[in-house]
Amino acid sequence: MEENNNSPEREIEGVTTVIIGKPIINEEQIAAQRQWHLQVGRRRRHWLVTIGIFLALVGFLGFLLLRFLRSFQSGNNAPPPDYLTSALDEIHDGKILFNPPREMEQGKAERVETRISYQDIGDAITKHLRGRGEPQTETIQVGEKMTVTLSANETEFNIKKYGPDEELVAGRPFAQWEWDVM
Repeated sequence: MEENNNSPEREIEGVTTVIIGKPIINEEQIAAQRQWHLQVGRRRRHWLVTIGIFLALVGFLGFLLLRFLRSFQSGNNAPPPDYLTSALDEIHDGKILFNPPREMEQGKAERVETRISYQDIGDAITKHLRGRGEPQTETIQVGEKMTVTLSANETEFNIKKYGPDEELVAGRPFAQWEWDVM
């Protein structure tokens, strides 16, 4: 097959393309497509890091549980170490409440709250919420102190937290964490 020397050629990042007639994609579209791919890549990396941290935490907890169970299988039937027993004694069923809005308006701050109670306190956990999101509650394992963080891709959301990440939960109706998300 003979080469068509009349068709214009141009090189884009090492790839030679032959354009016959009108170009299908102009330079602005190529730049926009590259920008889109960069944004998608950043989101994927963010989620991969989040998933990686979660899997590392699950792996560590699994390691501790396996070590605990192996101590009984080794034939010594020794009780678990005091630090593990006391930590497990402090954990029991409690409640968590969170109220993120289903939809947000760009540029408008929304209050998001999380509350954790050391025991089931009924409807008292839902009283006097400031955020407009529908409160959701679930039963979780609760210790005397709990840590709650809210994070997002910094290019997509701006989060302002009120108060520390770690709060004492025991000895009061509930601990509360608050953020403004924009």
